[in-house]
Parts: sequence; structure tokens; C-alpha cells
Amino acid sequence: MSENGSRARAWQRFVPSLSQWVWLMLLLLLLAQPWRTTMVAADGDACMHWRVGEWMLENKHVIRADVFSHTRYAAPIVSKEWLSEIIFAAAGRLAGLYGIAVVGALLIATTFALLHRQLLREGNDALVSTGVVLLASCAASAHWLARPHAFSFLMAALWHDALRRFERTGNARVLGTVLCVLTVLWVNLHGGYLAGFLILGAYWLGAVLQREWRKLGALTVTGMFCGLV
Repeated sequence: MSENGSRARAWQRFVPSLSQWVWLMLLLLLLAQPWRTTMVAADGDACMHWRVGEWMLENKHVIRADVFSHTRYAAPIVSKEWLSEIIFAAAGRLAGLYGIAVVGALLIATTFALLHRQLLREGNDALVSTGVVLLASCAASAHWLARPHAFSFLMAALWHDALRRFERTGNARVLGTVLCVLTVLWVNLHGGYLAGFLILGAYWLGAVLQREWRKLGALTVTGMFCGLV
């Protein structure tokens, strides 16, 4: 290999990949106006979750009773998003509304960058993959908000990525470990964790239709462990 070729390969290590460019462009878009304001001001939920998270940081335990309502004060509640609320509250302490917007922007940009990388890994054309991700981004833009549901975007992408890896490698142990870990996180970040079981069910049904009994057994056992978790 020539010296110029070696230098070119060395420089390529510092050039962002196409998926990294997708991540960067989406992040910059979301942190610019008007999206930055939209993420925290399109409805009242962003600030509500911030306040609930702030209460948990102040009291040092997960909220279990309604302390904000006048008519149902002290009524028992289940805070399905307690972990994401604490994350948003910590970001709010550091940088106010801008910190909350940064968390939301990172979640959304990372989700679609992962989707882009998954499409490329499956052997799809780079131009087609980029176009699909841009279309998906536009379709989801109505939900580009700094709220706990943004964690479900990322968790769904990671969940599906684990299943695609299982399709390629057949390693049931890795699949079970990854999905159980993701389940522990997801059930404490947002109530949308049920979407993970729907995705797993789609792969389970595919294994039934294709009569791949070994894969079916691995998916069944994984689903049972995730249900227990």
C-alpha cells in the first residue's frame, strides 16, 4: 500500500459515518429554534414531568401518592415514568429548560441514527436507508417532545436491534440477557414497554409460520423471562 493510501485510511477514521451524520443533523435541528421550544412548550407534560422528578429528587424516594392535585390529594398512584422523570429533573437542575430539551434531542436523534445503522447493516442501499429514516423522522415529528415517551423510541430501537442480531447469529443467551436488561430499564422509564412484547410476539409468530422450532423455543423462553422481569 502506498504512503498516500495509508494516510487516506488514517484520515477516514476521523470522518463521521453516514449514520453519525444523520445523528448530528437531527440533533442540531432539534436544538435549534423552533424545535427546542416546541419540545418543552408544545404541551404542559414536559414541565409536569420535570416537577414530579424534582419532587422525587427533593424527597429522595419514588412518588407513590398524588401530591399535586387538589381534589385527589394523597390518592395512591403508580408512576410508570419515575426514572425518566428523575433524568429530566436532573437535566433541569443543570441547565433549566435547555437541559430538558437536550435530553429529548439526544433520545430522538440517537433513535433514528440507530435505525439508519440497522438498515445499512441489513444490506440496504445507503440512499434508500437515508430516505426511509427521513420519512420516519417526519412521520414521528409530531411526537418530538421532551417527555418520557421519547425513551420508548430509543428502547424500541434497541429492542429490535437485539432481535435482528439474534436472527443473524442465533445466540439465544445474548438475546435473553439484552432483552431482560432492556426490560428492567424500559418498565421504569415509560409505560410503552408493552411495545417490546408486541415486537417480540411478531418474531415469535414468524418463527411459527416458518416452522423454525429452535428459534421459537428461544423466543418463548426469552419472552417468559422478560415477563418475569
